[in-house]
Amino acid sequence: MVDSIDVLIKEDNEFRESRLDSLFNDFSHLKEKNYDGYEYNTKVWKRLINKAFTLWKVILFNYDEMLLKFKYDGRIPKGLYIVINEMINEGLINLEGEETSIWGKVKKAVLGIDVTKGTFVYVPVVKEISEKLKSLVIKEKEIINVKYLRKLGDKEGITLTDSEFKVVYEFMKKESDGVIFEDNVMYLGQKGMNGSELDEFANLNYCILEFNEQLEIREEKIKLQDKKIRDLINEKKMSRARVELRYKKMVEEQIKKILDNLNNLNTMKVTIDNAKTTAKMREIMGENGKLLKTLNEKNIDIDEVMDDIYKEIERSSEIGWVGKKEDDEEDEEIELELQKMIDEKEDFRVKEVENKLKDLTIAKKSSPEKSDEQEREHELVVNEDIEESNNKSERVPILE
Repeated sequence: MVDSIDVLIKEDNEFRESRLDSLFNDFSHLKEKNYDGYEYNTKVWKRLINKAFTLWKVILFNYDEMLLKFKYDGRIPKGLYIVINEMINEGLINLEGEETSIWGKVKKAVLGIDVTKGTFVYVPVVKEISEKLKSLVIKEKEIINVKYLRKLGDKEGITLTDSEFKVVYEFMKKESDGVIFEDNVMYLGQKGMNGSELDEFANLNYCILEFNEQLEIREEKIKLQDKKIRDLINEKKMSRARVELRYKKMVEEQIKKILDNLNNLNTMKVTIDNAKTTAKMREIMGENGKLLKTLNEKNIDIDEVMDDIYKEIERSSEIGWVGKKEDDEEDEEIELELQKMIDEKEDFRVKEVENKLKDLTIAKKSSPEKSDEQEREHELVVNEDIEESNNKSERVPILE
C-alpha cells in the first residue's frame, strides 16, 4: 500500500480545495445543519476510498492505519468514521469474522459498530480476488487443497498473507458456484470419495505440483551451471570449473530422484483415475495413503540442502584442500566431462576458422576486381586464425 492518497486527490476533478477544512474535520453536525455539504463530503470520501482500496488491493485494514493512509497536506480525516459506517451499511465493508446469522445482523443494527476498533474487510477486492482464484480452480479441473490453490495464485501474481487468504477462502466457500468445497479441499463435480480420501488425493496432486516446480528450478540451475563452467574454461580456471561441475552433478542426481518420484506419483494418480468402482478407488487410496502422507510431511527445502553442500565444496577448494578421493570413478567422470567441454570449445573454434575460409573463397569468386593487396590482407588474418586454432586444438591439459 502506498503512503498516501495525494495523487488520487489531485486526479479527482470533483475534489474542491475550498472544502478541505470541512472534509478533514468531523462533519457529523452537517447532517442536520447542511445536508448538501454532508452528502458532498461522504460522496467524495467514498469515491476516494473505493479508488484507493481497489488500486492498493486492500483486503484487511484497521481504523488507525486508514487515518494515516488518508492523510493529506498534514491533515488527518477526523470524520472518516462516518463514511466507514455508511459503507458498512451498504455492504462494501465488513467487520472481520462478522456474524452472518440473523441475530448477528440484528445486533449490528441495534448496537452499531465501533469502527475505531477491530479489523475490517473491504468486500469488493475480496470478491475480485475470490473470482480470480475460483477461475483457477475451474481451469485446473483437479482435486486440490489450499496449498495448491495458493501456489496457483502466486503464479498469477495473487500473493496473500495468511490472514488475507483466510478471508478470501471463506468468501469463496460462500459463493461456490460450481466448485465444491469440503474443508480445505475443493473440486468440480462428484468424485466418489469421502473426506479423508479427498484430502489424500489432493495431497497427491499437490506433491506432483511441488515436484514439477522443483524440477523446473533444477533444470534452470543446470543451464546456469553450464554457462558458468564454460566461462571458467575460457578463463583457464580449471580448479574452479571442477567445483562447478561437481555441483552440477549433484543437481543432476536431484533431478533423477525428482523424476523417479514424479513417475511413481503420476502412475498412482492414473491408477486411481482409472478405477472403475468406488470400492476399487478406495482400495488403491488405502494402499497408498501412508506414502502420500509421508511425501507431504517430508516436504523439505532441497534447495537449501544443495546450496549448503555447494558452499562447503567451494570453501574447501578455496583454501586449497584436496583430501583423499573417496570415489575414483566419480572423479574420473568429472575429468572426462570437463575434457569433453574443452574439446567442444576447440571444435567450435575450428568451425569458425572453416567458415572464414569459405567466406574467403566465395569473396574471391564473387569479387574478381578485388585488389591483390586486399586479398593478401584477408588471407593473412585467416591464416593467423588457423595457426592460433592449431596451437590450441592440441589436447588441453586439465590438471593444474
